[in-house]
Amino acid sequence: MVQIQYDKIKVILVIILFIVTGSVIIFMLPPDDSSLDSDGDGVMNDIDTFPHDKSENKDSDGDGIGDNQDMFPADPAASLDSDADGYPDAWNEGKDQSDSTSEPILIIDEVPFDPNEHSDSDGDGYGDNSDMFPTDPNEWSDDDGDGIGGNTDKNPLVDLSFNLSIEKFLFSKHVDILPRAQIYFIINYDGSAITWDNDGNYWKMWKNQETTIEKTLSFDIDDSTESAYTEIEIIMMDHDVLFGDDIIDISDQAGRSSLLLILDHTSNTITAENGLSEGENGKIWFNVELGSAVSPIKNLITKTYNWRYLGNQYTISIDISNEKYQWYKNREVNRTPQSIGSFAMASFVTTHDLVISQLADQLQSLALDQGFNTIESGNFILRFVQYAVDYSDDNDTKGCVEYWRYPVETLMEETGDCEDSTLLYASLMDNLGYDTVLLFYIINEDVGHLATGVHIDEIIDGVTIEYEDQLYYYCETTSAGFNIGEKPSEIITEPEEIIPI
Repeated sequence: MVQIQYDKIKVILVIILFIVTGSVIIFMLPPDDSSLDSDGDGVMNDIDTFPHDKSENKDSDGDGIGDNQDMFPADPAASLDSDADGYPDAWNEGKDQSDSTSEPILIIDEVPFDPNEHSDSDGDGYGDNSDMFPTDPNEWSDDDGDGIGGNTDKNPLVDLSFNLSIEKFLFSKHVDILPRAQIYFIINYDGSAITWDNDGNYWKMWKNQETTIEKTLSFDIDDSTESAYTEIEIIMMDHDVLFGDDIIDISDQAGRSSLLLILDHTSNTITAENGLSEGENGKIWFNVELGSAVSPIKNLITKTYNWRYLGNQYTISIDISNEKYQWYKNREVNRTPQSIGSFAMASFVTTHDLVISQLADQLQSLALDQGFNTIESGNFILRFVQYAVDYSDDNDTKGCVEYWRYPVETLMEETGDCEDSTLLYASLMDNLGYDTVLLFYIINEDVGHLATGVHIDEIIDGVTIEYEDQLYYYCETTSAGFNIGEKPSEIITEPEEIIPI
């Protein structure tokens, strides 16, 4: 009886030991993904494609970009559409149009920062919808509507033309034996002579007899002329059957008997004031009406920047349309993209914006004129950015802790903090063909820092960061004096993220 009782106790102890051991083992095992939500987004890890990114949980097209950031979540060929016009900025890595699953298939946006444009047939940076010359890469505007592109037009804001009126005239001293004259005019203009008479007859008049004619001729000037001026010569003639026609002097200019008017195409002005011209033998009352100037179609704001490099002073000017600036400024995007992810941060680099392209071309031309090599050119452009962007905290300029500006905003406002100047430099360098990345640092839990990384084949003494088997030199944009490869002493950490552009 005692033995049986003892055996029961042993069985109970074994069962208890088994339960305890099993519980310990179960406790020590990692939890199942179906019971975990690592990023706290409400979607469990087992069905969350991005279990450590609270802003994403699904990737419908399997392109590696979460549906919330992916502008084409059902098409693996593309993800980014900066101007939200339905045309992608670029194909995803390793993809092309043949991979598009959309109906109709996606078409690349050749003007990715203008929601009103997507095609640029002549590749001049101006979309076909607004390009007045969509098949001419050298022309895109015709503000004065004269059919000549603004880059060729001698005066792009004026359809060069003039109306010449002769109101009345007289001869005060006869040029032959008779005090009577038979008057007509010769108008010399642009290498041709026009005879101007009284409808096929002469104006017959006595000396000192004012004759009113109120006659007007209209002339159009070739706006593509290479000449800066047009000369208009008015010659008053007295017809004489027996002795030949004589010139009646109507000019107060020494050595001249004809009236010479000079039209300046650039300023659209004429040398002689409208009114009266009087010479030794006669007078003429005249009037010249020039073509009217128009306002530019786009409201362009000229920005001028000055900076120093290697002891020399440089100046550059660019035109930025206020419409473009306002479009960037008023975009409904998250201005703290570091809270979303690298894809959102990289979207603020506007490599192909026309303003960036034109500015990059000017900077490169200046560098080439100075004979700068690759490193010197990179430092030259870096110094431009350091001078052009006056460092300021977002709290002071935008009234918030963090606000990322697009490069056009930074150029227009000429101020910003580290990410703003970095995005400008990265856009310029990437546009010029430099292999460029963004370097995102975390200084402490409240402070981050953004810098540019540039890969250059030449080896220099400087700080580098390795990314995908390439070395990228650190570039600091916030303070003048830093060259490529020089890093501020307070940036002691390695980048939290290296973001390809």
